[in-house]
Amino acid sequence: MKRILALLLSILMLLALAGCGGDGAAPTEQHDHDHETQPTGTEAPTDEVHDHNHINYKGLSSKSYTLEDVIAAEGVEPAFSFDANNITYYVYNNVTTNDFRFTQVQHSFMGEYNRISCTSSGNQDPQSVYVEWTNAMTELYGAALVSETGMLRWEDHTGNNVTLTILNEDTVQLCFYFTA
Repeated sequence: MKRILALLLSILMLLALAGCGGDGAAPTEQHDHDHETQPTGTEAPTDEVHDHNHINYKGLSSKSYTLEDVIAAEGVEPAFSFDANNITYYVYNNVTTNDFRFTQVQHSFMGEYNRISCTSSGNQDPQSVYVEWTNAMTELYGAALVSETGMLRWEDHTGNNVTLTILNEDTVQLCFYFTA
């Protein structure tokens, strides 16, 4: 009986490991390196290996990054900031990253998560931008989930996600949500 239980548990563990390495891609940074974990008590540290992308924007990938981290990632101070509904938005204009060209990028710290809104407005045909960004996100993170409104969403195993939508007749928006 113990052997059967051990065999079943081993099979379940192998299935769980296989599921973690599935072809549902994740974000912008390929991880072939090990993540260090903190040991507790007398346990030896363990390494977790990922063979998929994690959602990130210029290396920002968690809700714990700060404005100083944003400035370092963007390479300059924000062009300006504004407040709306007790939230400060830090704005960068004409940003290029990984072959993406954004008319505007807004960084905000929402408490439970950090949000980065990247838009393309007025410069190109929004439908072609939408298709280009859809293809790029799908290549990075796998097939998107599609909402009833047509918004596309990609998520990694940490809970971070990216959404893509056409806001109006000339604006496409790619939003990164960092919850991990």
